[in-house]
Amino acid sequence: MIQNLIIALKITPVFVGIILITISMLIIIYNIIVFSKKTAARIMHEKISDSSLKIIPNAGHVANMENPSEFYYRLTKFADLVSKKLSV
Repeated sequence: MIQNLIIALKITPVFVGIILITISMLIIIYNIIVFSKKTAARIMHEKISDSSLKIIPNAGHVANMENPSEFYYRLTKFADLVSKKLSV
């Protein structure tokens, strides 16, 4: 059954669990990253119904330290959005 689900959704086994995520999720990647990881992040974003994908410019593996203003700006905006959703 899982194999049929994987084929139907055109996802690899690694991504099977992400379709079950039902909470708001912020996916942050940095722009100094290899193509395959960007692709993985985009697949996650497509498969998680309530997700946001943000790319942090001028940052590498530790985006919160290499571009803290952009990182925390994106994180704060996401937290505000989730807070508004919860208060409705």
